[in-house]
Amino acid sequence: VGSLVGTYGSKYYFDYGTTARFIMISPNLQLTSTTAPTYWEGTTDYQWVSAAIDDARAHNIPWVIVGLHYNCLSVGQYPCQYTSDLVNLFVQKKVDIVMNGHDQTYQRSHQLALSSSCTRINS
Repeated sequence: VGSLVGTYGSKYYFDYGTTARFIMISPNLQLTSTTAPTYWEGTTDYQWVSAAIDDARAHNIPWVIVGLHYNCLSVGQYPCQYTSDLVNLFVQKKVDIVMNGHDQTYQRSHQLALSSSCTRINS
């Protein structure tokens, strides 16, 4: 894998050659004595993810994959555990795969998209 950018275990990304960018983030996870990151629109964490996605696209990396512990859109046991701002960022930036682990289920869908009749996904 390529060089790691960011802070391992908190928020970081790496490229698998020119094929895929893996972006790993930790919304609402208390990892240190500091406040757990929320990734609300406009925060530095949100902007970091947005810039990592944009940078992958600028480098013609065809697959952008985001991994995080908690889920938001789920038919499983848990409700949304991070901001719908982050979900909408993934949809707006056309992230190819979002991997979550907390529900411990296998779920998939067609790629979501926004339109004039659906301008935002609410959790």
